[in-house]
Amino acid sequence: MGPQTDLTLQSIIRTVMCTLLGVRRGSYLWSVRAASSAGVRQTGGRAEKIVGVKKKMWLLSGVAVFVIAVVVVLVVVLTNGPDTSTPEGTAEAAVDAFADKDAEALAAVLCSDASNPLDQVAPSPLVGAELGTVRLDGGDKAVGEVTVTYTDSTSQTEIGLIRENGEWCLAWFGG
Repeated sequence: MGPQTDLTLQSIIRTVMCTLLGVRRGSYLWSVRAASSAGVRQTGGRAEKIVGVKKKMWLLSGVAVFVIAVVVVLVVVLTNGPDTSTPEGTAEAAVDAFADKDAEALAAVLCSDASNPLDQVAPSPLVGAELGTVRLDGGDKAVGEVTVTYTDSTSQTEIGLIRENGEWCLAWFGG
């Protein structure tokens, strides 16, 4: 059987941080770090070098945590809003908001003079809606096919999208 491997969290972090700092396994600083983590006190000028390594390790750990937090926040923020740069993205956002009965999300993709489709009278309570294909109808217009499901029926309808101020928006829903 090979040499015993120490797989504690402390040894894993030490290995990663020493690798990032350029401290090679088996070097003096590695052995000083291993000795200090085992509770052995080091004296003299060489032991003072490990204090600098510890500070760098804490600094690098803090920077790594900060970078990960920033990436997570950016992913959440950037993927949260509707993609109105394409007719497909706008149609998907509109149909999802309609199916979820989310008036605020629907208002975010409505054109300036469009009426809210949630204000229309429905034959029975809305269960859901699903977007079909979206096709361009000229350069700044598009039409999407939507299947709307109510508690007692299903209907096929269309939605109209136009490009307004460089962004796609929902001009009409149904009819």
